[in-house]
Amino acid sequence: MSENIFEGKTVEEAIELACRELGLPREHLNIEIISTGSSGVFGLGLKKAKVRVSVPVPEAQPEEPGTEKADPKQILQELIALLDFDLTVESSIENGFEVLNLRGKDAGLLIGKQGQTINALQYLLNKMLSKVAGEKIQVVLDCEGYQERRKAYLTEMAMRLKERAQKTGRSFYTDLLNSADRRAIHIALQNDPVVKTKSIGDGLLKKVAVFARERGKAKGMSR
Repeated sequence: MSENIFEGKTVEEAIELACRELGLPREHLNIEIISTGSSGVFGLGLKKAKVRVSVPVPEAQPEEPGTEKADPKQILQELIALLDFDLTVESSIENGFEVLNLRGKDAGLLIGKQGQTINALQYLLNKMLSKVAGEKIQVVLDCEGYQERRKAYLTEMAMRLKERAQKTGRSFYTDLLNSADRRAIHIALQNDPVVKTKSIGDGLLKKVAVFARERGKAKGMSR
């Protein structure tokens, strides 16, 4: 905050000069009177009035959590650049969710075995977006239609296990699956009148059991 000294025959004249010089109204200035001046006697001993004037600088207001806009596409592009993948990002809205679809020659590398790499990147992206926004953000990450192909594969698997459980009355199990894949199995069979599903195991990866319903039991599923 810089300060300036202004003089005039009177305090009011000194303040008016300060307003003209600084181009601001007096209510926007900090004004301190140094001396009121003196007219002297018969013009002798004349002293001018002095004021010290400064322009207050507004303090920067701290940004409240959640006021910063999270840009999913931009953040994903930065992650892709760090990974040195040759991919482009396309954004769309599907079923109320933002879907980021990646295309390019490194698509196979990004997907990984059973989608492990793309699922891990989606988890990381959502964590970063949520931290920036100050609230939970959920986007779907896809790569050249992989998620739809994976969903179709899991639905077909669920139907095969259902047929086997229905024919034999025994329980059949998937391989170890992540939560998204388990959910696809559960959803595929959640309204089936013959079989039901249940997640088995501990940790992030679990199997899904498919087994015949007991007659009279309500429909349900467990993730």
